[in-house]
Amino acid sequence: MDEADAMAACMGFASFGKRKRSPTRERAASKVRASMYHPETIVYLASTDAAAVDMVLETSSTTEPAMPRLAQALEKLLERKTSLENLVITPAMYRRCRGRANPFEHLGKFTFVNRSAMKMAELNARCGLTSASTRSFADLCGAPGGFSEYLVYSTKRACGYGISIRPESDDDPLHWRLDDATTARLHLSYGADGTGNLYVEANMDHFVQTALRGNPQGLDLVVADGGFQEARNHIHQEHVMHRLVLCEVLTMARLLRTGGHFVCKTFELSTPFSLGLLYLLYHAFASWPLSSRFRPGSSERYIVGLGWKTFQPKALIAHLCAANEAFASGVDVVGIVSSSQWRADAAFLDYIETSGVTLASCQTSALDAILATVQGDAPAVPRVHVADVYAAWHLR
Repeated sequence: MDEADAMAACMGFASFGKRKRSPTRERAASKVRASMYHPETIVYLASTDAAAVDMVLETSSTTEPAMPRLAQALEKLLERKTSLENLVITPAMYRRCRGRANPFEHLGKFTFVNRSAMKMAELNARCGLTSASTRSFADLCGAPGGFSEYLVYSTKRACGYGISIRPESDDDPLHWRLDDATTARLHLSYGADGTGNLYVEANMDHFVQTALRGNPQGLDLVVADGGFQEARNHIHQEHVMHRLVLCEVLTMARLLRTGGHFVCKTFELSTPFSLGLLYLLYHAFASWPLSSRFRPGSSERYIVGLGWKTFQPKALIAHLCAANEAFASGVDVVGIVSSSQWRADAAFLDYIETSGVTLASCQTSALDAILATVQGDAPAVPRVHVADVYAAWHLR
C-alpha cells in the first residue's frame, strides 16, 4: 500500500467515517432524570527549564513499562473493550445503550453542521484556547470541518487554513461539510500533489507556505482532529495513530507562533512513541493538560498545549522530519526520545500516570455502564441540563 492509500484509509474526523455498523433508525431515548453540569477540573503540567528540547532528541525502542498503575488501569480497560467487541447486538441497540450511559449524548450539535464542533466548544471553554485577539488557525486532517466550524463561530474574525485527504465525491465521508459563513473564512488546501496527504513532505511544505504567506510570524492556534477508520475499529488504536499524530505535531511545529496554542486528538498515550512525543511537547509548551470528556466511553484523548515557546524550533522540526522519513521508508518507529530522559523526570511521569489512570478509569466505568445497559442491569445515567452546558460552553 502506498502512502496515499495509507492516508486515504479515512484520515479526517473519525465520527464521519464509514462505520462497521450499518445505519439504522434509533428509537427515541427513554426519559431520565437530569443532573447539574459540573466541568471536571483541568490539571495542568507546567513546563520546565531543566532540559532544552534538543537535549532529549534521541531514539529509543524500549517497551519496558514505566508506570505500573497506568499499565494496570489500561489492562482493565482492554478487558472491557474486548467484552464489548464480543457482544452480539444490533447497531441500534449499541447506540441506544451508549447513549444511555453518556450524560452528554443528548446535547445534539447546537446550530453546527458537524457535531465535532461541540468537542471544540468544550475544550475552548475549559482551556481558554481563543480570545478576542485570535486571528488565525489551522485545522489539520479535520475534514469534515467541525473544529473549523466552531472556531469561525466563536472567533468572529479569525481566518483558518485546512488540510485533509481530498474526498472522491461530495458524498464521501471526508468531504468538508461546512456552512457558507465557515467556507468564506477557511482556505482549504490539498497540498502540492492535490491529495491532501499530510504524510507527503511536499504537501506539508505547500500547506505551511500557504498558511504563513499571510501570517509570517505564525498562527495563533493549530487544531488536529484526524483519525483513521482502521484506528476507530482497532482495540489498540494508539499504535495505529503514531505516524498521523507525528505529522500533525510536525506541521504544528512549523506553523504555530510563539505563545500560540495546540489541540491534538490521540488515544491512550501509553506507548514509548507517544510518551516520547509528549515529552517533547512538555518542553516545547509553557503548560499542557490531557482531556477527555464529551463521550466518556471513547478512547479519545486530547493534548492541549498552551504557550508555544519558540516559532519554528529547528532542532525539533529536523528530528520529527527524520522520524517521518523513517516511517516513509517502511520502518516502524517505536520511539523518538530516549526513555532514560522521560523516565528520570518524576514530575512528567507522575502527571502522565495520574491523568492516564483517571481517564482510563472514567472510560472503563463508561464501558461498564454500556455493558450493564445491554444486559438490562443498569439505570440510565442522569443527563446534564442542556441549558447549563450551552451556557458553560458559551453557545448562545
